Amino acid sequence: MKIYQLEEVFNEAAYPKVTFVQPKEYPHIYSSFKAEGKHITVSGPSGTGKTTLVRSLLNDLGIPEKDILWINGRQYSGLDSLFYLFGQELKCEPTYEAVTALLQLVRFVIIDDFHHLKSNIRLQLADKLKLFHEHNVRFVTIGIASSAKELYGVDPELGIRNDPFELKTQERSFCQKLLQLGESALNIKFSDKLSEDIITASNGVPSIMQVICKSCCIEAGVKSTIIGNCKNINLQLTNLRESVLRIFHGMDCTPMSGQIGLGGSGWAGSYSAE
Repeated sequence: MKIYQLEEVFNEAAYPKVTFVQPKEYPHIYSSFKAEGKHITVSGPSGTGKTTLVRSLLNDLGIPEKDILWINGRQYSGLDSLFYLFGQELKCEPTYEAVTALLQLVRFVIIDDFHHLKSNIRLQLADKLKLFHEHNVRFVTIGIASSAKELYGVDPELGIRNDPFELKTQERSFCQKLLQLGESALNIKFSDKLSEDIITASNGVPSIMQVICKSCCIEAGVKSTIIGNCKNINLQLTNLRESVLRIFHGMDCTPMSGQIGLGGSGWAGSYSAE
């Protein structure tokens, strides 16, 4: 039996290698990645697994790191010029010609946290996407829905060149599979009531499930895979209120209402999501 540390199995802040479940949008986005010349926009609230999904797709497609330029929008939130951004990232002259020549060396240019860039930079990229498409430069942008719409709402001709996908919440089967993967890895079993409460409380948001499951394990004294007999866990989620909300209250988010309803007992904690 492979021994996992708890944080390898349930971790809202890292790529969930053990408990990754393909969301319902996966086959469609996978096809877009395979389609030559397509730009891709992945949007949705914080915690819905946008970055995780893109990383998984790149891995499944066998795209090596050297063929990916990954840019974090937070790092350039103070800039006003798209090409000055690329100039800093690529250590080149901030001109279209110099930047394009270097971007053509990779298969995908990923801009994560796209919404952290100033609006004028987002609009500059939208204005240049068709031109980048003609020079075989492919962009994947990841951010909240309002910023993503700036990309495909500027130029009607982008419709056939940019595939927009909005991740929201996942279906019950997704949540059940995530729980089962975690249980198997740690050799634990959440009670039927606790499993139902976790699924209900998460509202189909993967990161919330990760937080609640990890908190349940910590409360039950599970630090790593249980050796021997499977450990049964039966807790009241209302008792984990503070440990769960503490994480979401610390998130750097823009307002978009979501609900974490712990245990269906009349208590609900709200969080803000990007």
